[in-house]
Amino acid sequence: MSTADESIKQAVKSGAIVVGLGRAAGPAADALREALGAHARECADDDWEASRVNHLCLVVECGPTGACCEAAEKFMREVRRSDGYSVYSEIIRRRVAVLALGRPGAVAGAGKVEEALLKRGGCTRLLPPPSIGTVESASGVAALPWTRKAVEALAALAPQPHEPEPVE
Repeated sequence: MSTADESIKQAVKSGAIVVGLGRAAGPAADALREALGAHARECADDDWEASRVNHLCLVVECGPTGACCEAAEKFMREVRRSDGYSVYSEIIRRRVAVLALGRPGAVAGAGKVEEALLKRGGCTRLLPPPSIGTVESASGVAALPWTRKAVEALAALAPQPHEPEPVE
């Protein structure tokens, strides 16, 4: 690993950025940030990549047919076009979790977003398969087993405070 790569890794902050893709995903993303507590990092919605936070939780709005919204389609196009995104994600060991906002069984579009991040975006999964959660509204986010698993995974990845050496 190059010196530049090492300096990038050292600048990375622990935790997760929560990004809502689609107008309806905003309230669910807010609920997820609240549920993640101290693991959620603040950033402007349009500047999350510059935040230097290593993990990403996406809330993807899915339509009645299960297709993802236009914002998610645009996001996937940007990931596929960018060589820098995958390189950066690999350097900082970015993990991703996807929460689908839609009807159970009709959220295939969220799977496509996850697949784009895994295959072209240089990311790995934050949660083991089945890794995509499904929620119908923002009010259900906090009680979702997926949310609990995401909190546990982020806690396990968080840097542990060092015990001070005993003074003799």
